[in-house]
Amino acid sequence: MSSSLMLNLRRPIQGTALLGGAALGGLLLLAQGCRASSLLHWPVPAPPALSRTEPVLWVALAAHLGPRPDSDPAAAPPLTLVSPSGPLTLTEASGRQLRGSSLGLLWRRVPLKEPLNLQRTVLGPFPSYERAEQVAEAWRQQGISPVIAKPGDWEVWGGPDALPPTLGGSRLAARQQRARITERLVLAVRESLGLRTLEGPLRLSAPSGLRWAGGLYQGPFRLQSDAYGSWSLIEQVPLERYLLGVLPHEIGAEAPAAALQAQAVLARTWALRNRQRFRVDGYHLCADTQCQVYADPRQAGAAVRQAIAATRFQVLIWQGQPIHAVYHASNGGVAAGFEEAWGAPHCPICRPDPMVQLLSSAASPCPSVNLPASASCFKKVARPTAAITRCSVGGAPWTGIESERPSVPRPLPSACPNG
Repeated sequence: MSSSLMLNLRRPIQGTALLGGAALGGLLLLAQGCRASSLLHWPVPAPPALSRTEPVLWVALAAHLGPRPDSDPAAAPPLTLVSPSGPLTLTEASGRQLRGSSLGLLWRRVPLKEPLNLQRTVLGPFPSYERAEQVAEAWRQQGISPVIAKPGDWEVWGGPDALPPTLGGSRLAARQQRARITERLVLAVRESLGLRTLEGPLRLSAPSGLRWAGGLYQGPFRLQSDAYGSWSLIEQVPLERYLLGVLPHEIGAEAPAAALQAQAVLARTWALRNRQRFRVDGYHLCADTQCQVYADPRQAGAAVRQAIAATRFQVLIWQGQPIHAVYHASNGGVAAGFEEAWGAPHCPICRPDPMVQLLSSAASPCPSVNLPASASCFKKVARPTAAITRCSVGGAPWTGIESERPSVPRPLPSACPNG
C-alpha cells in the first residue's frame, strides 16, 4: 500500500458530517410526453435516505427473484426462508403475520385492476454503472430525467419522446420499449382453505438470523417487487455491520491490520458514494461484484472487527462528498486513470497508482517498488497506462502481482535503464 494513501487515511473524517444527503423522493417516474397512466417501469418506492447518526443500507441479498415471465409460476420452486433456530416472523403490509422456523412461499400471477402501460426509450447496454451514469448525465444536460436500471446489463431509460444524447461527437443508438401489463407476480402461502396472496412489501424478522446462499444474516429483511416486476430479498443492515460482510470477501480476513483499516475506510466511502446505484429497484446496493461483495459476515474475525472499530464512520471526502473510492483485488501490473477506465470526465483524485505506473519515459524516476538489486526494469510502451513490458527478478520474469513480490525487498535505483 502506498504511503500517500495511508497519509490520507490517517486524517480521520467523520462520516456523520455527510450522511444526511437529500431524501430520495418520488414514487413513480412518468414517461415524458405521454399519458399519466404510462410509466417508465413498475412503480417502486425509493429506498429511504440515510440517517445522519445511524445510517442503514438496504442491500439486496438476491435480485430478480421469481419465475421467468413466459413460464408457469405454479411450476416454479418455492421461495424458502430458513432460520437456524427460533422462529421467523413475516409481516404483510396489512400487518398480518406468519411465523415458523421455515417459510415456504409460492409464486403466482394475479390480474391487475387496471392495465399498466410501460413506455420508454432505452440506451445501452453498458458495461458498468459508471458508463451508464455518463450517458445519464448527457441526458440531464438536455433537460431529461433519466433512470439507470439493470434488468440484465446496465441501461439508461428515458421517456418515449426523449432524443438520444450525443457523446464524443456521435449520437447514441436508442431503442423503444412498450408493454401493456395485465398481471403481476406475487407471493402466496398455502393455508387450509387454499392459496392466499400475501400483501407486499413483506417485512421479515429473524432473531436467530436468516440462512441464505451459505451465509447467515441478521436482518431485518424485506421482500419487495422491483422495477421489472420480479422480486428482491433485501437486508436492512447498519453501515458498520455491513462492513463485516465486505472486508473478508474483498481483501480477506487475514490481511495486515493497516490494510484492513484502509479497506474499511474505502469500502465505507464507496458504499456512501454509490447509495443511489439501485434506487430504481427500491434499495441502495447489491451484494455482488457490481457493487462490493457482501457475503457471510461470520467470516469477519477479530482483526476485521478491530479495523472497522478503529475507523468507525471515517470516510474520504473531496469537495464535500465521498470520493469515488474504487479498488481492485489485483490488476496484473496495469493501472488506468478514471477517465480511461470508464470514459468519464477527468477526475483529479482518481489517478493511476504510481506503484504500477513504471516509467512513462526512460528519464522518469522509478517509484518506490521494492525489489532485489537483481531486478531489472525496462521502459514500458508509449500508451500511458499500458502494462510493464519487461521486468525480471533474478533473471525470471516478474508480472507485478503482489503474491510474486520477493519476500526480502530492497529499493530499486533512482531510475531504470532504457529498455
